Amino acid sequence: MTSKTSAARRGLTAVAAILLAATSGTALALSLPINPPVGTRVETPVANLANTPNVVETLVSLYKPLPMSAGVHPSACDWNSYVRYRDVNGPAKSAKADAVFATQSGFGGGPSEVDILARNLVMSSAAAGKHVETWVHVHRWNCLIDRTGLDTAAAAKDYHIAVDYYFNRKSINGKTYQPVNWAQQHFLANYSLDQFMNDWYDIMVQAIPDPAARQKKIFCGGHSYGSVVTSVFAAWGFGSDPTNPINAGYNQCAAFWGVDAIETSDVAGLARKPVLGKVVGGLADAIQTTVADLTGKTNLFPTIAVGEVPVFYGLEIIAMAAFLEPTHESDLLKILPSQNAILGAFMRLSLARTYQQVLTNAPDYRSFRYTNEALLGAMFDNNSNFIGADALGLGTLGGGPLGPKNFIVPPALDGLESIPILGPFVGSLVGGEFTTVGPTDPNALYTWNDYKTTPSTYPDGTAYTKSEYKMTDIHQWARTLFEGPGAWIEAYYPLNLLVGLGASLAESGRPSMLDKHLLFPQGIATKPRFQAFGTSGIVYTALNLFDVLLPVIGAPPLKVPNTVEIPWYSHFDMSTGAYIQNNGQIDPASRAVRDYMIQRIGS
Repeated sequence: MTSKTSAARRGLTAVAAILLAATSGTALALSLPINPPVGTRVETPVANLANTPNVVETLVSLYKPLPMSAGVHPSACDWNSYVRYRDVNGPAKSAKADAVFATQSGFGGGPSEVDILARNLVMSSAAAGKHVETWVHVHRWNCLIDRTGLDTAAAAKDYHIAVDYYFNRKSINGKTYQPVNWAQQHFLANYSLDQFMNDWYDIMVQAIPDPAARQKKIFCGGHSYGSVVTSVFAAWGFGSDPTNPINAGYNQCAAFWGVDAIETSDVAGLARKPVLGKVVGGLADAIQTTVADLTGKTNLFPTIAVGEVPVFYGLEIIAMAAFLEPTHESDLLKILPSQNAILGAFMRLSLARTYQQVLTNAPDYRSFRYTNEALLGAMFDNNSNFIGADALGLGTLGGGPLGPKNFIVPPALDGLESIPILGPFVGSLVGGEFTTVGPTDPNALYTWNDYKTTPSTYPDGTAYTKSEYKMTDIHQWARTLFEGPGAWIEAYYPLNLLVGLGASLAESGRPSMLDKHLLFPQGIATKPRFQAFGTSGIVYTALNLFDVLLPVIGAPPLKVPNTVEIPWYSHFDMSTGAYIQNNGQIDPASRAVRDYMIQRIGS
């Protein structure tokens, strides 16, 4: 086949994909009616590329417009949505499921961030004879994400379409990508904590109207920061009489669960210290009021989008290439750094092996050759990622010789994690727990060995990692990074909401005017709680640090009686671990949560 013929066929495929994406309603707003009656419910099947045929995925959207006080906003933001995962052999109605995991993703994470965990919970429960559902809240600010380029490129199986759309201003079906400026995000400055809590509450009430059934079936929780949301939800008062305990958040749940998450509404035990609690609570109120006043009266920082949002699209494109053409030599190192300086800097930091490369770019990190899958793996695996906090156990580089990295932890600091108390915490932040390596031969084409493959070694045969450190399937993780209906990384998170959630944890039973429905501050402690931690995760190491320091100020430990520790899992492996591990066993994170659920509802 000639190159001209190949290009022509690819062009026709792209045109067909554009037409498909324009008519199929892949973005949140496209398949939803405009201005229907309040309370309208729409459930839409979600086409996906997951390897889980026994899991049915749908998008459930409830029409509840934001108040007029929110200001001008896209009509898509008037829908409150969640992704519903259920067993193909289970009941069609949520109220008839054996249990429901009502789930919040981690901070800055969209519904896709817990997609693998959600599927694993459904499958592992089915393996134990239980038909469960997982509901993952799609936060309203996902309506600002422009999925046009991603969805069209995925349909065409050509990631270059997404590159052209987000970085080269090429239009799709007459639409050109326009970054969302602060003025367009301003309505999120008025998105209150009360609105957020009620959005989650409305999902539960609509799906399971009977309060008694909710108290038996719904297990409220999530990954990472999702536990903060859960803790505040448990303390919130809802309904026409929010002061009535029957309407409290904790009474909507059978129990609480967290994956690499701490479930508490009072980290420092301030409820036991009225004077200190009043001082801290007053300070939290003042900060919250000041931020709300700043964001409400100006167009400054309504959200905390980090850097330029095209950076997020760039990472999703890298993942799409890894999924669609995993073994093809990547051209993205030649394309993306020149398109966006911030994205280029991140790629350089991720792939540099030495401080010399970081500071001088010698040798040029773009001169090394990777397959698409190897590029993604080299940026995020726990044996190559320079940021330990977001590393995963994806596999190892192959295809060429490897050498030790001295960036960001130089060899002189080997053993950093063995320093008492602080060592594991610092190590989990900067990758000190795992030996990091990188390519040394710019002529070799580096490939990727997945989590099931025997890890590679140094050229002399010396091992630098173990199979036990590998638990996430890079192929399926790559899928979650670019596949809708929401996002893996939420580019827009309301600053007021972040501050409000933090303030709520510090108010210790004295709600502010902004949090007037925070009426049951110890609500999370009124029901059983379960926590599962990865021993290489930043939350686990922080937990151990806190449990050393908190008794000094008279605060109780953060570990609850039902706590499970999962060896070698990192923070994100806890939400992305493959359903079947390389030892043939079911993912221990989802299995632990499942076992806790069965313990609560009975066999």
